[in-house]
Amino acid sequence: MARRESPDLDEARRAAEWIIKEGNRASEVIRRVRALANRTDIEKVSLDVNDVVREAIAPVQRELTSQRVSLQTELALTPP
Repeated sequence: MARRESPDLDEARRAAEWIIKEGNRASEVIRRVRALANRTDIEKVSLDVNDVVREAIAPVQRELTSQRVSLQTELALTPP
């Protein structure tokens, strides 16, 4: 992308933002796994399953788009 004659700075910015977001998400996963391994107390919070689904889709969304795969979800309007 950077080697193009005229680099797409917006695309590079989006890619950098995605990398930062996914790095933060991975950091949180590692923190939780370490807490489990250390048998420390884990904060219990309400879980929105819609958010879990969105987070599971996010890492593969770019690949889906590049392969022209359409993904449809039917999420609850008001999750329990």
